[in-house]
Amino acid sequence: MTNSHLKRLEFILRHDGKSWIASHAGVEFFGSSLEEVDKNISLYLSSTDKNEDSISVCMRFDMTSLPRWLHQYSSHYFNRTVKYTNKSDKI
Repeated sequence: MTNSHLKRLEFILRHDGKSWIASHAGVEFFGSSLEEVDKNISLYLSSTDKNEDSISVCMRFDMTSLPRWLHQYSSHYFNRTVKYTNKSDKI
């Protein structure tokens, strides 16, 4: 796969104590697990970006969702990238 056909989207990822939430352009995707969030994003992308060969979804953890005193443990939180093909398959 070449990067010339790779669309990249940036999401903000946070956890509210119950669910993972990924947000992008005013749209939020919820899930009790990251896998469920990935599935919900995949369903959305398959209905909106049908002309793209593949899409890279970069999820950046929102450190502002944590109390300031927890920032010293920030290595426990993460950023992640999930790639989807035009068939809505995660790779």
